[in-house]
Amino acid sequence: MAAVFLAGHALLAQEVRRATAVNPDDNVPTARAIPLQPFEQTTPGPGVTPPTRAPAPTLNTETTTVSSPTPRPADESTDQVQLDYANGLYARGAVDSAAPEYEKYLTQFPGAPLLDRQSALFRLGECYRRMGNADAAKNSYSTLLLDYAVGQFVGPAAYRLGDMAYAAKDFDSALNYYRKASVHLSDPAVVLAAKYYSARCLEAEKLPSEARVSYQDIIDTKGDNPYRDPSRLALAEILSNYGRKQEALDQLEALAKEAAQPAVKAEALVKAGLLAIDLALPTKATDYLNKALTIPEIGEWKPIAQIGLLRVLYESGKYKELVDQYESAFANVPADVKPEVLILGADSKRQLGDFAGASTLYQQIIKDYATSPYAEEAKYENIVSLYNSNDAGLLPAVDAYLAGKADVTKRDQISLLKAEALFKAKKYADAAPIYASVQDSTLSSSYRAEALFKLGWCYMQTQEPDKAIAALTGFLKDYPMNKLVASALAQRAIAYQQTKDLPSALKDFDRLLNDYPKTKERELALQQKALILGEQEDNAGMSATFKKLLDEYPDTPAAAQANYWIGFAAFSAKDYKACVAPLEAARKLDKAQFFERATVRIIAAYYTIGDRDALAAEVDLYNNNNPKDKVQADVLRSLGSSYLTAKDYPNAEKYLDQLTGREEVTSDDWLNLGEAQLGAKKYAEAMASINKFLAVATDPVSQAKGHLVLGRALLEAGKLDEAQAAADKACSLQPEGLQNAQGRLLSGDIQVARSDFDSAAKIFQSIAVIIDDAQITPVALEKAHDCLIQEGDTAGAAKVLNELQTKYPEYQVKSGRLGAQ
Repeated sequence: MAAVFLAGHALLAQEVRRATAVNPDDNVPTARAIPLQPFEQTTPGPGVTPPTRAPAPTLNTETTTVSSPTPRPADESTDQVQLDYANGLYARGAVDSAAPEYEKYLTQFPGAPLLDRQSALFRLGECYRRMGNADAAKNSYSTLLLDYAVGQFVGPAAYRLGDMAYAAKDFDSALNYYRKASVHLSDPAVVLAAKYYSARCLEAEKLPSEARVSYQDIIDTKGDNPYRDPSRLALAEILSNYGRKQEALDQLEALAKEAAQPAVKAEALVKAGLLAIDLALPTKATDYLNKALTIPEIGEWKPIAQIGLLRVLYESGKYKELVDQYESAFANVPADVKPEVLILGADSKRQLGDFAGASTLYQQIIKDYATSPYAEEAKYENIVSLYNSNDAGLLPAVDAYLAGKADVTKRDQISLLKAEALFKAKKYADAAPIYASVQDSTLSSSYRAEALFKLGWCYMQTQEPDKAIAALTGFLKDYPMNKLVASALAQRAIAYQQTKDLPSALKDFDRLLNDYPKTKERELALQQKALILGEQEDNAGMSATFKKLLDEYPDTPAAAQANYWIGFAAFSAKDYKACVAPLEAARKLDKAQFFERATVRIIAAYYTIGDRDALAAEVDLYNNNNPKDKVQADVLRSLGSSYLTAKDYPNAEKYLDQLTGREEVTSDDWLNLGEAQLGAKKYAEAMASINKFLAVATDPVSQAKGHLVLGRALLEAGKLDEAQAAADKACSLQPEGLQNAQGRLLSGDIQVARSDFDSAAKIFQSIAVIIDDAQITPVALEKAHDCLIQEGDTAGAAKVLNELQTKYPEYQVKSGRLGAQ
């Protein structure tokens, strides 16, 4: 709430009422043996305002009063006669006659007893003081202190000089005199008075810390102490000014309990209530203020207490209750505080969202209390209400206000508010010149700083990075301790990025990260620094920075980006195993942006390290999500060949088939595909693939391979004659060697299919004659054995079996595998 509690400032601004000054007593001794009385009871010195709550202390050092001279003994000395005569005149109040007699005594008898000379000097000063000759009085007191370091009248003279200096507002001199008096006075009450005024002087000299100690000493002094109450008030004020409001409240609470005078108790309760409001103790504040209102002697503090109760409601957020009560309070408070009640009511309505109602009250203040300190505030708050409600009439209202005769400070504030409204509406181009103009305004440095920062922001939004850099550089130079420094560094770094000044951008981000480790911009700084390092091809630095980002901000929106580039860096460094996890995380977090880029690299990584099954899964994932994009041919070829070798024919066909129809397809791809389809028992497809292979194969070895696969497919399809032709073709193309043996093996299987076991056995046995191969020869022998068994030639079968077991002891015989490869 912009409005302040004028009366509530009493605790901070109202001077604590002074205690009454000490006055000299007019007693005159009747004999030398009786000490002289230094003080009389008269009114305080000029400029000293005594509080009614603290009566003046009296110093009594003699008990007998003489109003006129008496006969003297014959042997009495001349100096004593002169002093007695002066004292007699003084006792009768004839100070104008006593003064020259004291002067005569002091001049003619310089060797008189010290105590007599001190009394004469002091009373000479008293005479001149009563006569209104302050300079002469001051001279007498000063002479006494100059000539005598100790004595009964040193303390009273110092006190008088302190009182005179205080009245003249020479607080430094007064402080020295009061301190001297407190040391030399014997009456505790007067000593206490001197200490109190010493504390007052310390306050006047702007030494509140020392004054606080003095006030506390006075408060702690036991017994009859008329200065305890004013000292508590003064101490509470000092503590409050120092921000130690709880301690100030403790003093006021004690005063409220101890004060004998109802008016003092009421004042203490009201001030305690106001402090409780500042300390966010609404229950205490309400209790104190209500108690104060029950004291009839509350006087001038009553309206303050009433408004204080409204403030409690406002500070407690009980705006509805305040709105319900402000009209009653308005009717019962004096006219000079009515606008404050209206301000509280208006502000409460604004808080409740009743901007129209708030505006009505603001207008009432402006109209009915135009000269009050709240009128300008009401004008301003009215515009604030429009601002907060996004009212379309805000800018016209602001322009009308600026066209009026508002003071410079308010005009600057409203200009800034206009800029804020434009900024809020994202009209950055319109807001920028206003932010620029307030740099030479009366606004506080904090407002100018924020305006300069937002000027830079506006330039960023209008795509003017050079201007943004200039504005933000000015901000960082002029306001190095501002809370927005970290944000300014971040914005300037981004502007440098936009101008391609990457070293400067990196410098700003590093400064932000090093000097402001707890700022919210740290996350952005880590992200952008990593990207800059990546752009500078420092992949290791980029990766380390992104890892730091993820470690400190695991839920960062940049997690997908960070993981991608960490994976990218690992991939670039050929650390293929390490790159997979971050790349997987990147595409999971942001499929749209990183799926393809990440998956392509994961595929390449698995391809390089030879993890076939993981590679196959990635290829499938890629194909399912990118029907228009194709996996590299080498990857598909590798997968197909690997699965074919592992006799996983369905998977082999799956990946090899993806090569068909592509420019990258080779004749071997058709051959391998045919083999996979054959293994998958897709004979027609296998024959088609092999025929495409044979159509382009030129060398005999390749052609023989093709005819072997084609023959197998034809055999499995039941096309025995065509299968035999393919087998014969393969053998003719390769008259010897492994492929010839494979052709013979195919021919034997065809004969088995024809149930011509005898012919088949002979063909299988011929293989063992022409080739000794650990893979094909034992298979041929086993098949020959099986065929001979079918023919009933057990002896021949046993012979073949013996040969098999002798030559290939590690071969595991599989009984009954007729027709198998």
